[in-house]
Amino acid sequence: MSICWRPIRQDERIFIWKENEFTVNHLNISYLSETGSWVAAGQSDGTADFTFEDGAVKIALTFTAKAGHIEYQLSVDSSFPTRCQLALELDGENPWHFIPCCIHGHNNLSGGLAGQYPNLTHSNPEEVFSSPYWEFRADRASHPLSALMTDKETVGISIDPYSGNVDGEQIRNGLFSELPNRFGVTLGYENFPVTFENKKTPEHAGYLPATRDLFYSAQAKGRIFRSESWRLEGVAPMLENLYDAYAERAVFKSGYREAARGLLDAFIEQNWSDEFGHYTNQHDDQSGNGLVAWRGLYEIAWTGGVIQGFPFLVAEEVLDLSQDYFMRRKSGRQLMDEVAASLNPASGLFFDLVQEWNGSRLNGWWSGMKVAHDCHAAYTNGQALFYLFQAMSYLEEANLPVPVLWQDAALSVIDTFMQLQREDGNCGYTYYADRSEVKDWDGFAGCWVVAAFAAAYAYKKHPDYLRAASKGIEFYRKSVLA
Repeated sequence: MSICWRPIRQDERIFIWKENEFTVNHLNISYLSETGSWVAAGQSDGTADFTFEDGAVKIALTFTAKAGHIEYQLSVDSSFPTRCQLALELDGENPWHFIPCCIHGHNNLSGGLAGQYPNLTHSNPEEVFSSPYWEFRADRASHPLSALMTDKETVGISIDPYSGNVDGEQIRNGLFSELPNRFGVTLGYENFPVTFENKKTPEHAGYLPATRDLFYSAQAKGRIFRSESWRLEGVAPMLENLYDAYAERAVFKSGYREAARGLLDAFIEQNWSDEFGHYTNQHDDQSGNGLVAWRGLYEIAWTGGVIQGFPFLVAEEVLDLSQDYFMRRKSGRQLMDEVAASLNPASGLFFDLVQEWNGSRLNGWWSGMKVAHDCHAAYTNGQALFYLFQAMSYLEEANLPVPVLWQDAALSVIDTFMQLQREDGNCGYTYYADRSEVKDWDGFAGCWVVAAFAAAYAYKKHPDYLRAASKGIEFYRKSVLA
């Protein structure tokens, strides 16, 4: 069978199947031996059922043609703890591996530093995060899919994230990518070469030892896809297919107003800290006292500031809260006031924190990850601007007064970004705090400034904001399409 694309509308495409043309090239079935090496059990083209038995291991693999994919059922029984691997190989120019949210090619190794994130590469072998083979638990990807793209087609294979064994225990399954053109899934998993935990920093290694699940008997289902399109157009229908298969739909137990009020009540009761004088992040410090505040949410955005202030502001109006609802805790208007009052006259941008934290109004939680240190960040300033304009538009539409402080600050900062934006649309990534100048142009976070341009145009209808937003969209969309 084969899959091809038929355009329906400019924004819609569907799969059409042609019987007896789609075969799965090089589907290799292997199992893990008692000594830890992979043993080849055979190959399949995805059209005929496959069986293997050698006295110690029994493998059964069946295929069923469905609309948009081939569905397989894999069953393995073994006299010793094992795993089973289904591996595909795809010929073609410029192979590009994809495990959603885990492996996107080499994970921008050419534009970033080696050793910070998993890099699928033969380069930098001294770095623990550099490896030509990466495997992850399938539930650690946004969708349980491993795919490979070439210049002419995209092929992907999925697997159920979890399987049960004969004792009712949960077996977690895996996804892998291997250079140059091999990829697939595993019944049972191993995080290889390590268990990636977080970005590597001077304070944190970012990884844990490899972990794995083996089994004596387990089963799983999965799907095999093929598209004649490439990159996003190739994998998007696969992701949509898997989302429909695995997404757990919400079951509403209350109305929207009740849910919103419940969230707001819980947030101000749980996350407010009199000690910090602000809303906080909290954790269990193992003292037996439950959740304890450990960091104030002093950022103007990107976890603090407008990220709380805007929904609080809307909730105050929509839920018709009493004037004393927040009492000693800060309301949405107060949180937005703090952001608008954080203008740095030297740079023309906002300080990234509404008050000092660890002796700085620039270095928030991200500074420990060396994302931006001792400088302004596009993430925070762009996001703060976007939600300030959203808040002002909301108040205006509701025939409520717009605070002069908010408007003056937002228009001042957006005009600074207008002056800083390059002609090609790039808005910068980080900015000097002692002058109005871009410090680093390389980074995607400037897309938040583009969103702020659009929000500013929606609020003021000034054509300069629309032109700035249009230029920015054209610049940053290239990174999305790539």
